[in-house]
Amino acid sequence: MATRSRGRRGQASAPAAAPGASTRNARNGGEEGEEMVVEDTQDQLMQEAGETLARGPPPRRSAPFAPSEASIPTRPEGGSDLDGEVNETEAEGDYRDEETDETKLAVMADGLPDANRLSEELWTRLKNPKYESNQYRGILNLKRKQFRTIREEYEDASIAPFVNTRRLHLLDELTGGQGAAFTILRKMNLASALDIIDRMLRGEDTNRLEFFQSLGNGVYPFLLNGDPNNKFAPETVLDIYTHLFIEKLAADTTSRSSFAILAEVFCTSSQETDDFAELLSAGPYVSLGGKPVDGRNPENEDAMVYDRIREISPITKKKGRVNNLREKYDLEKFLQELREFVLQSWPTDPEVFYDAAELNLGGTPMSFDAHASQQLHGSAPARTHQDIHRLEQVSPTARRQTIDPAMEHTRYPSPDNGLAQSEASRAAAQSLAELGEHPLSSVAESEEDAFQTDSRALAALTKRPAPPTSGQQRVFKRQRINDAALPPSSMPPPSTAPPQYATQLSATPDFEAIKAKKRALSAAARAERGEQPTQQRKPWSAADCTTLLNCIFERHASWSQIQAEDSHRFEVPRNQQAYRDKARNMKVDYLITDAVLPPCFDLVALGSKEKARLIAMGKNPNRREGDLDDEGNPINLSYISPEQQQLAESLSQTQQEVPQQAPEPQMA
Repeated sequence: MATRSRGRRGQASAPAAAPGASTRNARNGGEEGEEMVVEDTQDQLMQEAGETLARGPPPRRSAPFAPSEASIPTRPEGGSDLDGEVNETEAEGDYRDEETDETKLAVMADGLPDANRLSEELWTRLKNPKYESNQYRGILNLKRKQFRTIREEYEDASIAPFVNTRRLHLLDELTGGQGAAFTILRKMNLASALDIIDRMLRGEDTNRLEFFQSLGNGVYPFLLNGDPNNKFAPETVLDIYTHLFIEKLAADTTSRSSFAILAEVFCTSSQETDDFAELLSAGPYVSLGGKPVDGRNPENEDAMVYDRIREISPITKKKGRVNNLREKYDLEKFLQELREFVLQSWPTDPEVFYDAAELNLGGTPMSFDAHASQQLHGSAPARTHQDIHRLEQVSPTARRQTIDPAMEHTRYPSPDNGLAQSEASRAAAQSLAELGEHPLSSVAESEEDAFQTDSRALAALTKRPAPPTSGQQRVFKRQRINDAALPPSSMPPPSTAPPQYATQLSATPDFEAIKAKKRALSAAARAERGEQPTQQRKPWSAADCTTLLNCIFERHASWSQIQAEDSHRFEVPRNQQAYRDKARNMKVDYLITDAVLPPCFDLVALGSKEKARLIAMGKNPNRREGDLDDEGNPINLSYISPEQQQLAESLSQTQQEVPQQAPEPQMA
């Protein structure tokens, strides 16, 4: 835009100005001058950031199309934020099942290299700020826009703008189960947190209530659970809830009691009560991150929460309570401490990164042969941070030619090292044999077979290939490895059975068996790394749903009592969060289908997301159990907005105020 404007000003004959143009130019002269300076600065910044924005492999004929950040949809096709079911938290780490949208996961997996790069670029800018420089501010805004665009693909609406790393654990399995995807998602959360904290410290317009609400909803484990030894201290978590209370009190426009807001923030009772003084004095209180003892918070944590409530309560009874609270609990000091903690939480261990070619982070779909090769060879960790960047910036075929020789030495053992296959490799080969797949040695024996996957570089597939360089020749020889070059300990026994490729190609593959073997191998890999096994979602049976309805009626929707007293009545015992989420889903179903609400379902409170979903469908989210007609049919089914209700009341009042005309006298 700026170039064309300068070109028009430099022409010999410019078009005649429109009437009134001189007046507008005189009025906006100062703004035009500032706009030209900004445009010139943006042109300079775009030139300097050109290498960052224009990355990709060198062009070649028939190259596969790689979508950029701008071409990735920010919402799934045909979908909406209001279409999905309410999340059911089965247990810690239990957020998604096997029915996750595979297309969405594939898009997320392809975007991981860009997400990693943009997170690191934004983090680098924010770690060493130079706000006095116009160039720094311009590039920072550019990085923020790019980062937010790709973050929309991964963020969770319930804790936005953060990413639920546990909910997206399937991404790690999709990319090889080596932890790189998990680390990249954690980087996105840390970059988001640092960005918000810096903007708050600079006094920019930020939603502080939303930020502390997200942290209060449990975002901080998702920010930091890559390192179990690095977690918030109980005092830090208590300060988070304290500032959440201050922001809620400042944003309250309903003149609610300060005790009600205190109980909402610091207590976890699921029962509706008006006796907030008793609730605040007896609990149950929010957790500060400690390990529960017999289903309860540690006593020292409950004592800390109780003391903080006693500190806050007298201040809320005086005038200027919000200002007094902000003066007592300094927000800027707390944000500085939180910023230092976030900076220390950035992953620095090079072993958390793995070969992008092995993890399929380059955007090329992974074939089954490539997956089998990955299982046989394993994944070698990158030696430095530069390795993962270098692997992300080249094409998948070029990666095979640019891998570190030390890594190649690990992945392809030579006859001189005399190393046998690892236990994991032998287990993977055995599992593939059970599925009817051939190990790599069998593939080498049948090189003359008509159906063979050639993994050579593109230059090696031409009719008259150019003489390869020494590096290319070395890689080519590795790819042509045969049985004679393998160590004797890794040689499989000779097979006398005829090749079965034609039978396998004509038969339908057993995808369920493949999934089962993949889960087993992923679990074995996690066990070797000392990680906790991922808990799979267990669907609710009809019998458990009926039992939950009875428990809600008997316990008056006391989820903690249901967990403590009635878990043995369920086929699959769950925690109180799972019972509450399932009850919310059931209530949404009842309201959508205009069914009669079961007893005590007025005590099942819906969240803002569920209410928005019902309102979008025209259903009344506030319908009660007693909204029935004389025949027992539900009424008040449709949603009426406050504006419509106010209009109806005003019309009714107007009709009542219209005087009735006196009847005309009849003629005798």
